[in-house]
Amino acid sequence: MAKIIVSGNLNVYGNAGQFESDRSTWGFADSSTYAAIRWATEKSAGLYSARVTRPAVSDTLILPYAFTGTIGKFYIIKAKVFVPSYETKVGADASELTLTASLDNFMFGMTEVDHTNKTVLQATDTWVDVEISVEVTGPSLSGLSDYGGMLRMVGAANTNGKIYIDQFEIYEYVEGEDGEPEPPEPPDETDDVFLSKNPIVLGKAASIGWEAETNYRLYNDVRVEDVADSGTYNSKLKTELPPDSDGNVVFYLNEAFRDAFSFTPPTQNQNTIVRLTDRIKRFKNFSGELSELEVTPSVLTESDANLVLFGGIDKFNFPGLNYLTDYLPTNKKFLTWAPTEKYVDRLQEDYLNFWVYDETIATLKLRVKAYFDDDTDETDVTTSLAGVAFRSLYQIPAGPVNSGATLVNPAKNITKYELTILNQDDVEISEVRTYYVTLVRHPLTRFFMFLNSLGTFEVLRFTGQAIEETSFSRDLVQKFLPHNYNSIDGEFAVNNNTMDKKNSYSSGHIKDRKAAEWHEYLQDFLLSSRVYDVTTGARIPFVMNAGNYRKEDQNYQRFIRFEGKPAYDDQSYTPSRL
Repeated sequence: MAKIIVSGNLNVYGNAGQFESDRSTWGFADSSTYAAIRWATEKSAGLYSARVTRPAVSDTLILPYAFTGTIGKFYIIKAKVFVPSYETKVGADASELTLTASLDNFMFGMTEVDHTNKTVLQATDTWVDVEISVEVTGPSLSGLSDYGGMLRMVGAANTNGKIYIDQFEIYEYVEGEDGEPEPPEPPDETDDVFLSKNPIVLGKAASIGWEAETNYRLYNDVRVEDVADSGTYNSKLKTELPPDSDGNVVFYLNEAFRDAFSFTPPTQNQNTIVRLTDRIKRFKNFSGELSELEVTPSVLTESDANLVLFGGIDKFNFPGLNYLTDYLPTNKKFLTWAPTEKYVDRLQEDYLNFWVYDETIATLKLRVKAYFDDDTDETDVTTSLAGVAFRSLYQIPAGPVNSGATLVNPAKNITKYELTILNQDDVEISEVRTYYVTLVRHPLTRFFMFLNSLGTFEVLRFTGQAIEETSFSRDLVQKFLPHNYNSIDGEFAVNNNTMDKKNSYSSGHIKDRKAAEWHEYLQDFLLSSRVYDVTTGARIPFVMNAGNYRKEDQNYQRFIRFEGKPAYDDQSYTPSRL
């Protein structure tokens, strides 16, 4: 049986195990058994790998991994390793490099399926693969949904031994027949698709003769599939209503999805196609009839499964614009209203969401056409994902680095690139989006990631001036002074100090291609309830409490201003540049 990969790379450590970003963003610290840094001399892909230096401690740890797992599912964990002969080797030639499904060789919540180890000798001066396949069978050591383990060496070690690690990746897989995988069947066929911010209604008609019943009501229970693909639906909203004079009832269902969604921003420079389940849910309606003093119908009728996605269309265009089942497939749109041409910084990360609108789509391929400053261009498929499901949502890497655009030909200077999604037959199934790479970084460059009105995390580059103000508040208390008080006691004291920061930003003048469209689109940013300052790569939540969009005829000085604050009130100070 073949292992069919059904997810993107899930490793939350080390820039998804690619080690392309700064060491401070890797998500783990050094320990007494290893010290890791980013290194450019040896790598199996991209620009960097992780170089690990180890003390002379046998049978111990090299580098950790972590991922969010689901009980009952299977995962493959793999890493490429390289031991240089021109430096002190990490261990003796016979020592084994292996992956464990735990922190110390115990299976915390994971059961090994199979593994592939390599000796230090086999990895000397060549990149080799180390793998382990596991089934998640129980709670993790922490009791949370995160599971972890280590790349380790078993056997004799050398003092200050060196080893390089790259492409440390984790994928969910299913067992299948050898050959091209087919799209997985969802637990239920979906009957209809809705956006959560627009009215979601269910109409029901009373049975014939309902007028003769005492206290007759129609009943509906909205049940949501909290865990994707589990097939288990949990009750969220129970409603009972009397019919109108014509025997009809309209149930409004939006309240059932108030807490249904979570919004996890992508890991820094996420560079693979990932299925999203945090902002899309299946649900069913269980309907029946009540009379007299009944509180639960004796017979419940179960509906087909429906889908609800986070997002919405403005009131002027709803319900005339059927976005997911008409407008999007016709125009092959990504889930964004942003103009199709965008200026980005060379190191800026970015993302798009793609909705699988056609049941014949089985594979998503990200095709990048890169243009260089010597007037040449090259095209490559930088990442792909097989086994995608109809009416599912996928996150696509789109920034210069995380899309793979800068790696199409690293020897050349990229000036722009075009992104397109292809299916398994290399047919274009998306619009073409063009990104212009700025040649020089503006000294005031800042990056903000926000959740747009269609549920996609996008990254914007702003170059305007900013103002930071900090206010300090104190709670004063008056103490009781005894007759024999000391002169240094004081009658008033500070009980609590709080530091509250406020930031004011400007986008800077918007004057590049499609400037008018971009200026208008920034209203979506100002409307967002989830914004992160990602200038340093870290996801720093930013609470926007004011914004200003101003449009004047014949005025081409286009910009926006907004105010907000970090999501914390602090009682301690730490410098921003550690």
